[in-house]
Amino acid sequence: MQLSTLLNRCLRSIRIHNVIVQQGWKLNSGVFSLPLSPTWADSDCSSSDRSRSAVSPRISYVDGQPHARRQFIRLRMINKPHIRSPVPIALLPRGSRPKDVHLLLSLLLMTVQGSSITLNLSPMPAPAAVRSIAAASGRRLAVVPALSEEILFVRLKDAPVDTALSHIAEVLCAKWIKRANGVSLLEPDPKALRNVEQAEADEKERSLLTSMKYMREHLARQPEVFDQKALNAYKKKKQDRAQGIVDAETRKEGGRTFPVLSGNQGTPAWRAVARIVLRMDPKAILAIPNDGREVWAENPTPTQHAFSEEANEVLKTYRQELNVYDPTLSVNRVKLVFWKNTISPSNLCVKLEASGPDGKIADRTLAPLSGYSQMMAVLNEEGKEAPAKPEETPLKPSPDAIEARMALAVWYDGPDRRAIFAKWRPRILDPVYFEPTTWDLGYELVMAAESLDRNLVGTVNDVLTTSLPVYKNATASQVLKENRESILPSDDGWLVFRSHERQQRASRSRAKSLLANCVQLGGITVDLAANWTAQSTDVFPFMNWVGGNVGLICPYDGEYGSISTMMAPDPLRLWADIGPAGIDSLRQGAALQLSRLSPAAKAQIEEMVYGNELNDGRDPTDVLPNGITDGSLTMSIGESTVFYGWVGAEGPPVTPRLMDAQEFGSVLAKGRPWLDEPARIFQQYNRFRLGLHRKYTLNFRIEPGAIPMTVTLNETLLNPESQDVSELPADLKSAVEKARLAALAPPAETSPIRTIPPR
Repeated sequence: MQLSTLLNRCLRSIRIHNVIVQQGWKLNSGVFSLPLSPTWADSDCSSSDRSRSAVSPRISYVDGQPHARRQFIRLRMINKPHIRSPVPIALLPRGSRPKDVHLLLSLLLMTVQGSSITLNLSPMPAPAAVRSIAAASGRRLAVVPALSEEILFVRLKDAPVDTALSHIAEVLCAKWIKRANGVSLLEPDPKALRNVEQAEADEKERSLLTSMKYMREHLARQPEVFDQKALNAYKKKKQDRAQGIVDAETRKEGGRTFPVLSGNQGTPAWRAVARIVLRMDPKAILAIPNDGREVWAENPTPTQHAFSEEANEVLKTYRQELNVYDPTLSVNRVKLVFWKNTISPSNLCVKLEASGPDGKIADRTLAPLSGYSQMMAVLNEEGKEAPAKPEETPLKPSPDAIEARMALAVWYDGPDRRAIFAKWRPRILDPVYFEPTTWDLGYELVMAAESLDRNLVGTVNDVLTTSLPVYKNATASQVLKENRESILPSDDGWLVFRSHERQQRASRSRAKSLLANCVQLGGITVDLAANWTAQSTDVFPFMNWVGGNVGLICPYDGEYGSISTMMAPDPLRLWADIGPAGIDSLRQGAALQLSRLSPAAKAQIEEMVYGNELNDGRDPTDVLPNGITDGSLTMSIGESTVFYGWVGAEGPPVTPRLMDAQEFGSVLAKGRPWLDEPARIFQQYNRFRLGLHRKYTLNFRIEPGAIPMTVTLNETLLNPESQDVSELPADLKSAVEKARLAALAPPAETSPIRTIPPR
């Protein structure tokens, strides 16, 4: 039997394919070179991938010189500069028996199949990352389309392949399935996803129980009876705390000031909230839906909950204590309003509202029910970075990484801003080819793992976490401590990272289309923003790299920036639910009947009505106690001219801020002191670019009662075909001058206000 045939059979017997000989080595004997190529020819890969290397599994035998006495058998990995792997080498005398060759090759190839790999990958789509790992390890690996948008990054050094693959499945909530053709396929694992969801639910429960524990301990340290002595002690403590905050700010330690309303922990209202919450079933509180609002009240309406008998006894005590705290206050009705805000760090809160005989609020207090812990008893350390370890040196990002941060920061205004943005603009517009998360947190984690010499496997969500245009002077331990909530437990010493906040992965191809439309139209329209929002399950679908990229190619900041269009998720969802036909009717002046809208639109309206207070501040559960029966919807559209300016010789700003006549007149007079921009900067403007701002106002009349509610959406467009002008139009110029003179005018005299000292 020919040795090449034997080798082919041996290779196939242990499922190693695509073995290719590299010719041209300077050898003086027979050589078998078996570099393991990527699995591009596998049936699970795309046709575009197969076209790169349409190679049939094969092995070639290269004869040496006739006088050679020995032959080598060598196995090595494919030659790629960023992939290194140990190489087993074997030496066989000529004339070895076939069974010896078979045995040796089996051992060698199984060694390669299970060998360690060394590989660094910045954040990239999971299919591309898995192909690189397949090439480095000799495994036949592929990713199902359902995970094609997922992101992976690794730092592997002499890392066992099986361990790396196991952690890849872990961070993606996936599993490897071995197919009959030998390909290991990565696919979603519903059980792993359920485990993550359960872990999130457990964490929310722990957070609530921790807050309740703090409430219980803090309440226990207070007097059982709130009398004059207790009132005096509370006032002294509140005064000391206020002075402590002032002192911290004087020492420029503003990050240590308490961010939540904590001075109320001792008032009759707070004591009542704590006593009622501690008597409630935690599961009832946790059952409040995300962005939901639930009300417990005395004399409840059908859309409110009744207090328990224990809670009613607490409210009797509250009225007695309130009479000590402020005898002038009289309370007729008390409500506790619970709500969840998925975007806020203290996303579960409760508010007590006590109304007087006239129906107006006489007393109120607020208490967070997540993250409410002992840290709130003292000035907190939030905003203070973790200290670097003495033996550590700061991470050193590459020049490309620093330049990427500068390009992606809308507020970066260095002298090289224009050149950098021009270079990166094509990459910003093409998130399919240029992965948006490449230079963000995942890159920092790879650097940290490299610095600590630890293996790393991770994934990040689509939120860009960096708030600075360039990397902070941080060490590896500081990066890990800052992101410790996202580091999964591991008993093998690996860093395993999955973003703590789960989000829907943004489609790169859809985002590319969105960005192209924004460029073509000169901004993001309400229609574009609504369509993007409708396909997302995130509360804020633009609070990620998609919104960041839109802000880079469209004016971003201010009242007329793209941020005002994108950051209105509920109105945008309603716009999409009404549908193009309904919106066209509203544009033409028609009125829509609420009962005839789609079920999705009616559900969205109900959520918007009952999820917040009404426009006039009233509680919808009081005003609409039996739900919405019907109503009408009309729309008004307001248009105005906005613009930005610059000094002609300097060229237009890369990230302009749009203004109206009122604002421009004001900055011509006084500048922007809070941004250290004096008036002379604006007085030198001699070039302007005009745009059109539209404000859509949805006017509801909700039945029963014809309750009014308004919802607004905004869009601003700069016609890409329009030319710059050296002067503003006459009517606009007149409005600017009027605003400038008003800003320069001395303030009107007001009558002195007599201040009554506090008791």
